[in-house]
Amino acid sequence: MTHYYLAREYSVEYLEDQNLRIIIHLRYKDYNYQQFYSIYKDIMFLALYFRYYARSNQAESLTIFYRLENLVKGLCDTPDMTEDACKAILFDLSYSENKVDQDASNYSLVYFIDSKEFLMIPTMVSLSNSFIDLLRIWAGRDPQLFLQKFSDELGKNFVEYIANIFESQDFKVHKNIKLKKLREDLTDIDLLIVFKEPTFGFHIYIIEVKNPVPAKWGKYIILRVLEKRDS
Repeated sequence: MTHYYLAREYSVEYLEDQNLRIIIHLRYKDYNYQQFYSIYKDIMFLALYFRYYARSNQAESLTIFYRLENLVKGLCDTPDMTEDACKAILFDLSYSENKVDQDASNYSLVYFIDSKEFLMIPTMVSLSNSFIDLLRIWAGRDPQLFLQKFSDELGKNFVEYIANIFESQDFKVHKNIKLKKLREDLTDIDLLIVFKEPTFGFHIYIIEVKNPVPAKWGKYIILRVLEKRDS
């Protein structure tokens, strides 16, 4: 695990995306999103280290295996990280033989159940977007729990996030405007943005904020949509 600890010494700014902080306190069963964020950031550092280690040694790629107990021991080095939480996070990041009915592209690692080993391909991990993929996994595993516990919270915080962007530029922002008192069939307005421009007058933007977990459009889905359109 020597390279693992070396990789943790480096800071990658793009991992500190402010957008991720809006859901940092959410908890899913055995762990919360903050714990996941900590583990995934460490794995990303490890992947980046080996990716550029391979490049500096003129190797096309590296394939790395880690024993379950060794990886857990290396990652569980903070007071708020339990061994059970660490294992649950690693399993949720990993594709395995008991997940053959799921989309493998949602996973950053591969876990071999019999040998209790993780397979890491550094390039694949460093290009992954597991911050969002994990939410897809949660939603697919237990849709009702996701709707009850996360969906509303994500929506509210996403509205706040977009509103803050406009407010920081001196726009007048109104959030979650209820229109049913005017007419029952009218939907709410998520964001009403007003800006007074001295020359042209008022600029008004009405914004409908959608789910911050984007859909994954694979080729087979696009073909299926085109087939339905032609039929």
